Amino acid sequence: MHGRVALVTGAASNTGRATALAIAAAGGSVVATDIDAPGLEATAAQVRADAGDTAVVVQTADLTRPEAAADLVDTAIDAYGGLDLVVHAAVDHGRGRIEAQTPEQWQRAMAVNVGAAAWIVGAALAHLEGRRGAVVLFSSIQAQAGMPATSLYGATKAAIEGLTRHLAVDLGPRCIRVNAISPGYVPPQPKPAGDPAYPMKRYGTADEIAAAVIFLASDAASWITGSILPVDGGISAAHPAMTEGPTVTAAARWRQRVRRFAGRSRP
Repeated sequence: MHGRVALVTGAASNTGRATALAIAAAGGSVVATDIDAPGLEATAAQVRADAGDTAVVVQTADLTRPEAAADLVDTAIDAYGGLDLVVHAAVDHGRGRIEAQTPEQWQRAMAVNVGAAAWIVGAALAHLEGRRGAVVLFSSIQAQAGMPATSLYGATKAAIEGLTRHLAVDLGPRCIRVNAISPGYVPPQPKPAGDPAYPMKRYGTADEIAAAVIFLASDAASWITGSILPVDGGISAAHPAMTEGPTVTAAARWRQRVRRFAGRSRP
């Protein structure tokens, strides 16, 4: 990433923060954005401590506003003179059962998770094209497999996978690569190992997701475009029987967590 400039959304926490830190550690410069101003400043402080004061520029933004995309790209050009990479890690989880969801919830989640990705790529296109740029979007294992009370979130992530493939075909002739990462569950705080629902017997870490972003953005992935890379501890490869029998306890814990998100927890 030496000498490259990246725009990272959702940079105030978890995988977005880890991605901004990883890009700066690899020699890149970062325009970090989020709607969470205190979290964004905490990310910037860590980047500056690790990589120097000039390694990061921060800008709070509400990604439901289409005009925010051009503002962010302008910030990158003004600060660093170019843009090589767009990483869209911002997310609205849109939790809740379908009968309780409002049109406003759908509009917000679709805007943040999908619309912002398209708006930012569109605004950045001329700059990415001149520098053989890359785009890394974020899907989810829930784009391919349903779970209770997550229909809105899953729908947005399925849309991201479609957008990734279409943009890869559309922008490939212009030497811009577009890929997506499909992460498994990455808790905001480290959790103990031993969850049998995952073949690797543990949850992922934000640093592991960030490492995959760095790979897809780098010259090591120069002939990879239109791919959806699972970074999920093998859960997407697992047979459904792995959530039965001896692993029923872990599966029940996960279902209970989803119900709590939906506001209808039960034993």
